[in-house]
Amino acid sequence: MQKLFVLCLSIMLSGACALAWEAPKDDNGLYYWCMGGFGTTAQIWSKIGTAAGMEIGVQSHAHIFLFRWNQNNEADPGTVGEEAYDLHRTPEEDINEVGLLYGRGWRNDLFVLSAAAGVTYISGMRRGDLIQQTTQVHYDGGTVIEKYEERPFETVGLPVIVQISFQALEVFGFAVELFGNANPERSYMGALLGIQFGHLR
Repeated sequence: MQKLFVLCLSIMLSGACALAWEAPKDDNGLYYWCMGGFGTTAQIWSKIGTAAGMEIGVQSHAHIFLFRWNQNNEADPGTVGEEAYDLHRTPEEDINEVGLLYGRGWRNDLFVLSAAAGVTYISGMRRGDLIQQTTQVHYDGGTVIEKYEERPFETVGLPVIVQISFQALEVFGFAVELFGNANPERSYMGALLGIQFGHLR
């Protein structure tokens, strides 16, 4: 899984560099937007989880500047044991990211293709040693509750995003975004489907 993550992140970074190299320099427009979206994320230590993100962006000529927030949550752990009891773990592991990115963009009459990289501040929670495990049995099943040590962390990450936006209207559009973040604590990647509002055309 870790090798796959590194490979995918390398492909995204290569695409970002290629896009930056090929981005046109004759677009004299000034565009700005807000975007919010939801999607999925995969960390190198766990199953696929959920992601949510927001960004404020400005494009001048081919240059793109982004202020971005992203949150990644672990997936539901599912069931455990032959009885298939629901498994509930505390604390839940999550990652919050806030950062600034710079990139390049190419646009035509309907689409905008862009890529960006930058630096982010990351905070999150991870589980430590198991403290307590209890089982609650119900008439229709049961729940296994696992309580772990809380291990909060903070670090700095290197984000990369590649985004394609459908902007047929001047003030409203849709975007699909691939993102990745390499950092010392919890590297991850994922995808978002978002809605954009602003001056897009």
